[in-house]
Formats: sequence, structure tokens, C-alpha cells
Amino acid sequence: MDEDLLDIRGRYGFLNKVQLRLPFPDKRADTVSEGWICMYTIYFECGLQLPIPPLLIQSMHHYQLAIPQLMPNGIRVFLGLIVLADEVGVEMSVDDILAIYYPQENSKDHDRYSMYPRRKKQVVGEMNNADKYWQDHYFFMHVNEKSMGGLANAFYPLWGILRKELKKPLMKALLFEEKLERLLAQPNREWDKINVPKRLKASSLWKDFINIPTGVVKRVPSWVDWSFVIRGASRRLFDTPLFIEPLSDEEALIA
Repeated sequence: MDEDLLDIRGRYGFLNKVQLRLPFPDKRADTVSEGWICMYTIYFECGLQLPIPPLLIQSMHHYQLAIPQLMPNGIRVFLGLIVLADEVGVEMSVDDILAIYYPQENSKDHDRYSMYPRRKKQVVGEMNNADKYWQDHYFFMHVNEKSMGGLANAFYPLWGILRKELKKPLMKALLFEEKLERLLAQPNREWDKINVPKRLKASSLWKDFINIPTGVVKRVPSWVDWSFVIRGASRRLFDTPLFIEPLSDEEALIA
């Protein structure tokens, strides 16, 4: 069991100060102890890093859903939006996300939710529909500043059922779509020449991961699944979608 935890720490670059536990046979993902949260390993294979981004915590708190209720593609949507927002210098709020995406229960997997684009507002596309057996691989993580940043007391711990009114866009929201259209329309932006290491290193998602102590992965490893596409807020912003490639295994160095 200790070896399994060491593998999780080494593979995903977790600091030792983040307490982890493996589930006992009688422990389900939705039966966590107080002060702990269930996390699926596929989330980190999608590119999630610790501490969990505030926007993800705040959004799930607004929906009154636990983070592990998100399907992998839901995580991919959040990560894609956060990275793109960082690149164009835009701050996103829960209202902005609700203006372009909404959570919806999975038709085949009740109590699980993904993020779906509102009409003609798809920013993150080409989702991976081949995720299999991901629900079998999870662990429990202690909730503190290392895992949740400054929002350790703000995450929603309980599994819930989404109320319809919580997925409606708010009238006061400054539409993220409008911000993107304005910023991406600027000239001299070479959006067809972006590679994943630069995207991750420049984003708030990985700012702490790149500077972690010697002994864990220091460069963007090949297990990060960036097979999804980040698009413009509308098709006229890009001639072609942006496909993102990971580093090779040889480049994913262990310090």
C-alpha cells in the first residue's frame, strides 16, 4: 500500500505535505471522512495539479456538487478554459463559465456530471470519449492549503444532485466569450504555433509544479493527456483547431 502511494506521489509530483490515503475495500468514492476528498487519478492524467485551481473549487461549490462527481471531460473543460484565460490575460469567474458552459448529469452514469457548451459557444472541443475504468482508480486526499490553496474551507464536500437554477447563466455575468473575441482578435498572435510545455509552464495551473523540490518530475511528463482541443470562442477566430502534443517519454525527465 505504501508503494502505491509512493507511485502516486512520484507520478503526479505531489509534495510530501499532501496527505494521501488509499481506499479500503469498503470505502466508496462518495463515502469520505470529514476533512478528506476523493480524487480520481485520471484527473491528474488530464493535467490537473495541486493546489486545485480556485475556479474549479468555486464552480463546484456554486453547483453544490463534489469535485469527484465531475467526469474526466468536465475536468478537461475547466483546464482548457483556465490555460486559455491565462494566455490571453483574462480573469474568469464562475459567472463567466456559466455564460458559455453548464453542468449536466451524465445520461449513463447518474450522480456524475460533465460540462456542456451552450449553443455556439464551444471553446474546448474534441473530448476524449474513450475513458474506461477510470472510476476504479482513486485515492483520498487531505484537505489543506497544499491541496486546496486558500480555499480549503470553501470546497463542497458532499455528493449532491444539481438543481436546475444553479446551472443558469447570471444576467450580471461579463461573458467570457466576449472577452475572448476581443482579445483573440488582436493581430500577431501565432495561435497555430503553441506547444504544451510552454502552455503549462506559463499557466497558473502548473506554476508551483515546475518549481517543486528535487526528486520529482520537473518537466511536463508524457502522461498528461492533452488530446483535447482548445478552440476560439467562435469558429471565425481560428482557421484550424489547436491540437496539443505532450512531451515524449524521453523528455519527461526525473530530476
